Amino acid sequence: MDTIFVGWVDLNPDEWVLYIHDDSSFLHSGKSQWSKASWIEAISSLNSLFQQRCQSQYLSGRKIAAAKNKGDENVAGNYLYIKFSDVRIDYVNYQLILAIHFIDPKTKAEIASIPVRPYYCDAYGITECLNAALGEVGKKVQVEVAGEPRGKKQ
Repeated sequence: MDTIFVGWVDLNPDEWVLYIHDDSSFLHSGKSQWSKASWIEAISSLNSLFQQRCQSQYLSGRKIAAAKNKGDENVAGNYLYIKFSDVRIDYVNYQLILAIHFIDPKTKAEIASIPVRPYYCDAYGITECLNAALGEVGKKVQVEVAGEPRGKKQ
């Protein structure tokens, strides 16, 4: 599978009010307060960074196409579509919860899936936490698509 389409991790823009508490990564960005617009910007940034790491780290050596927004499912010309569903944040325990689906774009058949489960992080601030949790998601995708992560023996 040389070309892979990585879908959007839909962190609900309407949940911005849940993250009004002090978020060190947000406060250090020079912005004074959370708003729905700043949460939407954070969602876009988190997805962009995750997609870049898929290309450079988790799925390196493959051509990666990535969703540009929530509704982008332009999977034409790809051999695999990695879709994320049931995305939610447990903001009490700082976990990103989601399911991962591996789909054949030609037939639209699901090849495999990883059921809904939490991805933990060890960071302070909701955006830093989500970035760390997406790192765990990326490692899981890497194992499922390419086998063991680099440096580990099977």
